[in-house]
Amino acid sequence: MHTFHKLFRSTLGGVALGIEDRQARHGYCLASECTPEVLDLESAARQAGTPAISAELRALIGRMSRENPGWGAPHVHGEFLKLGIDISETSMSKYLVRSRKPPSQTWRTFLENHLESLVSVDFFSVPTIRFQILYVFLVLAHELRRIVHFAVTAHPTAEWTAHQLREAFPWESAPRYLLRDRDRIFGHEFVEQVKAMGIEQVLSAPRSPGKGRILSA
Repeated sequence: MHTFHKLFRSTLGGVALGIEDRQARHGYCLASECTPEVLDLESAARQAGTPAISAELRALIGRMSRENPGWGAPHVHGEFLKLGIDISETSMSKYLVRSRKPPSQTWRTFLENHLESLVSVDFFSVPTIRFQILYVFLVLAHELRRIVHFAVTAHPTAEWTAHQLREAFPWESAPRYLLRDRDRIFGHEFVEQVKAMGIEQVLSAPRSPGKGRILSA
């Protein structure tokens, strides 16, 4: 251990010269780059009667985890072990700062943010007096809930549905987003047509008919 300390201190000068530039370029700090704090903590940790994890050491653990959000407990623990600071990974992990992921926007927020550039497509069925079933394809602009296009057929297909989409938005008038459910009627031909028109599809979540059924919204 004496040899380790001697070698460690002999390299501090060279490490310190590159700390500022490395942090500026990469935005993170290794344990060996926190030189003043590490020297004090290493000395304090070896004094008799000193708690295993002092307040200063807890602060350094928190600092390292904040500046290196991609590091887990094993990585941070390994950096301290390189410096001869013997603390258990389990104890150290209690003081890591857990980075919080920014909350994803809610469904309502998405609708509010893209209301002017969002349309929905959907089918609903209509029985006739002759006991036949007709299928109505509907395109609805969410802004002012305006019906953009509708068509009726007894035999809907993906190709027919793609053609109706072209009829609804001629001359480069396509919206930015298109909301639909996961019905198989929106097959390959329909998907390719949407891509060709530069529209981004927004699929409703599985088993969430409340988001997909635009007529009941």
